[in-house]
Amino acid sequence: MPVSEPGRKRALLRALGSLRIAVILGLAAAAAVAAATFVEARLGTPAARALVYETAWFEILLAAFALNLIASLVLRLPSRPAQLGGFLLHLSFLVILASAALTRHLGQEGFLAIRVGETADAMQSTRDHVHLGAGGDWDARPLRLWRAGPADERHRLRAGGEEYHLAVTGFWPHYAEALVPAASGRPALRFATAEDGGVAHRHLSAGESNVIDGVRLHFLDGAALPVAPEAAPYGILSVRVNGEAAALPVTPGVDAGAGLRGGWFVRIVEFHADYARRGENPEPGDMANPMLRVQVEAPDGRRGDRVLFAYFPDFTMEHAGGGDAVPEVELRYDYERRLDLALAAGGPLRARANFAVEVLDLDTGEPVRAVAAGDSFTVAPQLLLRGGDFALLPVAIMPAARLEPVLSEDPGDPPALRVRVADAAGRFAEAVVRYDESGPAGPGGTALRLGGRDLHLAYGPRRVPLPYRLRLDEFRLQTYPGSDNPAGYESRLQLVDPERGIAGRPVRVWMNHPFTHRGYKHFQASYDEDLRGTVLQVSHDPGRWPTYIGYALLTLGFALVLVRRLATPAATGERVS
Repeated sequence: MPVSEPGRKRALLRALGSLRIAVILGLAAAAAVAAATFVEARLGTPAARALVYETAWFEILLAAFALNLIASLVLRLPSRPAQLGGFLLHLSFLVILASAALTRHLGQEGFLAIRVGETADAMQSTRDHVHLGAGGDWDARPLRLWRAGPADERHRLRAGGEEYHLAVTGFWPHYAEALVPAASGRPALRFATAEDGGVAHRHLSAGESNVIDGVRLHFLDGAALPVAPEAAPYGILSVRVNGEAAALPVTPGVDAGAGLRGGWFVRIVEFHADYARRGENPEPGDMANPMLRVQVEAPDGRRGDRVLFAYFPDFTMEHAGGGDAVPEVELRYDYERRLDLALAAGGPLRARANFAVEVLDLDTGEPVRAVAAGDSFTVAPQLLLRGGDFALLPVAIMPAARLEPVLSEDPGDPPALRVRVADAAGRFAEAVVRYDESGPAGPGGTALRLGGRDLHLAYGPRRVPLPYRLRLDEFRLQTYPGSDNPAGYESRLQLVDPERGIAGRPVRVWMNHPFTHRGYKHFQASYDEDLRGTVLQVSHDPGRWPTYIGYALLTLGFALVLVRRLATPAATGERVS
């Protein structure tokens, strides 16, 4: 006997809504959530999102569970009050799943930073995005990156009226560029220095210079060191009076003077390499705190002495008993500690400093040699160079090197992406994009050219427009008596929402007291160090109230089932134990 169409539909509903399938799907979803919890605890929230919560298979699993619940509801529509409890239980699970889908796909979270007197109408998303821009038109997609190394995230973005295929092929949680040996290229030095209580790894190529702990490192683009590290190894006295300038090299033991137009005369009459130890005999030659005493003679016969410090150029003083004040003359003592490097083909790396250097063996900590200022010496890996507060450890000396992206060990280095962009014609271009916490701003980002068009890539949060504006009038910080520890802080704002007829309503946000408008909840998250700005955490969750309704239905369903189970034995005369 052929089965009717209604019969086939009911058979399909029974198959989809079977209890066995519900148990299998429920256990699978529970196992996935449990696994995600362990992943999140071990590897962090981004890993849990990338491996479970935001995967296609997890959404398909939840969709199948929802389909099973819908079929069960249709099959078990209550025909009498005793069936209402079970129906509400099934309905509550379905409402909770729908609420989770609303939160997942339509919810928004971000931060709103406002300075006093300024107005904001958009927040920065908490999720990082990859952005593509063309001609000021930007498009963005959220990222699901959680571990360093190769990546395979693919997105379609539209910018400037064209569609592009964008692939994220690499991810560095902390990005840096390091020199690696190469067949050709400039000589280079990789070295380590002590900074902020830790170790910083740096590099320097031939032709480049950098300042480390007050010492200018200069890697010469040539094979030979200069005869002297600079023309004035003890610094220069700069003089300016009536628009005329002069420079006097500082030479220990020599009184250097210069006459200027109009009858002015300046002379260096005293020099100490270390002002604090000027009384020692012999005085140290290390330029720990170099000082000059300068005598100035004016055309009208005034004569005065002035004391200058190279490391404190904004501080000067008249010498005690130094005679008249001569304010017309501007004096400045300039000194720069310098270390020059040069590498000859097939030879060692040579160096010369304009200050005394001590060379130590890193393994034993024992001195290898002491180098006087102006003498040249050989630089080798694992031999520490030290001079005063300056310390440098050569790590690798490369006759030829090139820069390559690497995973940095410094947690302060920003993350970065390797991105490949292809157009409709199959042409492509690649770039490394560093993280920018402000997201794309105007035509900023990393530029690349593809198919005759200028494109820009950016990596960072997305700007999320708000349907209203907030102006910060005042930020207040309360501290515990007798300390600077914050006891509480609050933001006083003006809400402007023309669509709702609000032209400037005062609102307050303080700790544990959020402010809600149009479904956007604002929490006091942080503030600027100068107390002239606030940072609000903003949350918009369209699934919040449906979730509450789902839990209410769940509670009511359990209560009805419990009441029915307790009432059934009494109605039949059975004993309830």
